[in-house]
Amino acid sequence: MVLDQGYWPDTLLAPPSDAALRADVEWIKRLGFNGVRKHQKIEAPRWLYWCDRLGLLVWEEMPNARNWSLDAEEALLAEWERAVARDVNHPSIVAWVPVVESFGFPALKRHASQQAFLERLVMRTRRLDPTRDVIDNDGWEHTNLTDICSIHDYSQPAEKLVARYTATQQTGQPPDKGWYKDKPLFLPGGGYRGQPIVLSEVGGFLMQPAGVPEAERDRLFDYYGNARTTAELWLRYRDLMEGIATLTALAGICYTQLIDVEHEQNGLLTYDRQPKFDPEHLAALHRTLFFERQD
Repeated sequence: MVLDQGYWPDTLLAPPSDAALRADVEWIKRLGFNGVRKHQKIEAPRWLYWCDRLGLLVWEEMPNARNWSLDAEEALLAEWERAVARDVNHPSIVAWVPVVESFGFPALKRHASQQAFLERLVMRTRRLDPTRDVIDNDGWEHTNLTDICSIHDYSQPAEKLVARYTATQQTGQPPDKGWYKDKPLFLPGGGYRGQPIVLSEVGGFLMQPAGVPEAERDRLFDYYGNARTTAELWLRYRDLMEGIATLTALAGICYTQLIDVEHEQNGLLTYDRQPKFDPEHLAALHRTLFFERQD
């Protein structure tokens, strides 16, 4: 998969046209991905229509509040129920993601009621749609109910990322902690029970802005890898994917991200949808590493 935030330069979150929605889906397929994680956005139904028609797997993901309260919980639940009910008949959707990276639930590890609400979200989603997987809290701090063990990991370079999953390759067990601030992968009372393991955020190579001293760069540079030129970006991307392809214990990955967004200049396409390197080379790399392998 590839992560897609669904922004446009002139209209931001609002799709400028149906043709623009279709073009984004076509770009994802042209780049050699077979799935997309629509990040923190319930996208326009026409985008899902084009995913249905053109053949693209979708993780649908709810925007979350930044701060926790009982009112925020009830608003989230009500809006999420409407989103699932609206989109349940789109065959492109293969997974529901009500919460990401504990956004809006900052005390999950020590706040029993927040964890209970997360479990309530999962059970309510399953009641609305018992046919698809539900990822309770994408990235880390999973409950025992998640259908997929999704992990966010921006370790760089590929050698370092692969080393983090050496034990996973040997035992099939994911690491106890995530990449970010030692976040636990599972909450107290939960634990890994054999779910598919997906690195649902990896990569994120930022382009270094010309003429901006390192000390003045966005703090995203503290977390993501970076490249000075598109040629260097290609080498880093290829190295990462070749490393990930050796991790046969994984069920899938999601690269961050499809399109540059405001200060996050880490897309495979620029904000105005221009490829940073030959899309055919990218698609060929994906075919060779992930779709034509003989294990």
